[in-house]
Amino acid sequence: MRRKTRALVLVMTCGCGSDDGDTAASAGEGTTGATTLTTADASTGVPTSDASQDVSSGVDSVDGSSTGGGGGGGPVVPCGDDGTADPDEGIICFYDVINPGTEPAATIEHSVGMFDGQQALYIRLTLAPWFCDNTYGVNAIGWPAPKGHKFKDLTGSDHAEIHLKDPTEQTVFHFKTDYLTEDATSPSGFKCLGVWGGEGEMIAGDESQILGANSSISRNLNDRGYAEYIVDSPATDENYTPNADTPDWDYRMIYEVWIALDGFTDLPVQACIEFIHASPSKEESNTKEVVPDECPPGWGCYNTDMQCDECEDYVDPDLGDLCDPTDGIPPEG
Repeated sequence: MRRKTRALVLVMTCGCGSDDGDTAASAGEGTTGATTLTTADASTGVPTSDASQDVSSGVDSVDGSSTGGGGGGGPVVPCGDDGTADPDEGIICFYDVINPGTEPAATIEHSVGMFDGQQALYIRLTLAPWFCDNTYGVNAIGWPAPKGHKFKDLTGSDHAEIHLKDPTEQTVFHFKTDYLTEDATSPSGFKCLGVWGGEGEMIAGDESQILGANSSISRNLNDRGYAEYIVDSPATDENYTPNADTPDWDYRMIYEVWIALDGFTDLPVQACIEFIHASPSKEESNTKEVVPDECPPGWGCYNTDMQCDECEDYVDPDLGDLCDPTDGIPPEG
């Protein structure tokens, strides 16, 4: 029986390189504000710009319709899927190879929208809170002794490796994207450096087609105005109840990437995630092999055209209030 994890559904906002908190969309709006990346800082190679634009996560596709909603033909499918087998709810679930009966170890949410005047594929990789999260210091939740979880752990080797292939299973992009690295130009002194620094790097593909990248901890510290939380995270409980002092803090570990759509010669894009990594993780191993499989009923509901009341009918009511962005699963889009 799979584990149920409540909460952890605050919506992401703003793109890597943005230090302007007022560009962030508020939690629950379903949009992702992104920094327009047009030039590169000579010292870091990280694209920078003072412009910003909203990119919708799951609702603002090229033709104006939802990229989710079932029926196949989505822009991103699991590795080895030619697009006919995936029902496409705008989300792909990945399970622990050794213990596949648990709740998904990671998910990829995806959509197509506009980024700085370009059509862009948006990918958001979220790791399960039972594997790792954005709690640390005296307020760490579920981190076993003696290792616990410290803020500096997030600036170590944490990264996500994402491998994208075309329908013939030929590699188009393969890269590592950074989680958090010291950066004197950001409000907190730390930020996500995407594929351009820190633990990020291009393994294969055209780097110029990567338009932007971000992480949930970088958003928390820089875009949401919580720059002082670099020792202890905001206090919460095992249900990740929002703290009144930091209501927009996202406790999930999330990686985001925006890629120029014309960087792909054909769709659907196959997303190949072979492992997830966090150092440390809450599990015995810091690296966990994963495989794609069907998501639990209702996951991806927010990536469809369903209204809240329809979502509630569609999903097991024991999973929480799906119209409340601070409770329940599936993760909202």
